[in-house]
Amino acid sequence: MSKLYELSTEMSLVNDELIANEGELTPEIEARLDSLNLALEVKATGIRKIFSMAEADEEAVDTEIKRLQQIKKTNQNMQARLKEYVLKNMQAADLKTIKTTIGTFTVAKSPDSLEIVVPEMISAEFYDTIPEHKELNEKRIREALSEGYSVDGAKLNSDRVHLRIK
Repeated sequence: MSKLYELSTEMSLVNDELIANEGELTPEIEARLDSLNLALEVKATGIRKIFSMAEADEEAVDTEIKRLQQIKKTNQNMQARLKEYVLKNMQAADLKTIKTTIGTFTVAKSPDSLEIVVPEMISAEFYDTIPEHKELNEKRIREALSEGYSVDGAKLNSDRVHLRIK
């Protein structure tokens, strides 16, 4: 793979300008390339070196993105499992709040969640007709159930709790 120091000074300056312009080959950069006192084959070789460096950088960025995504996923999983652990133990001990020197754990009731038990039983008024198919409008079902109406095939689950950490 070509290294930046293998580029001529002129091509190195073009590379720097391209990077500064977020990869955009502006008319000014194109004019600069045209003005270089180099044979087309030499310019093409320099451009190929720049291209190779960009490919290598792209691969390195992709690898780093994957590494950071894995760290993020690991941290999210760890937080979720620790919250589950504390919640389970607080419920077992029948505790609603734990205050520590660095934060507070509180068992809080979660908002009602909608469960569509049998979609076929839900009346047509709760469907939105979109060209070519019908789509269930869960917001409308939730509102109806919250207002005390009965909707066949759906129910609100109100027994869920979650752990709030401040």
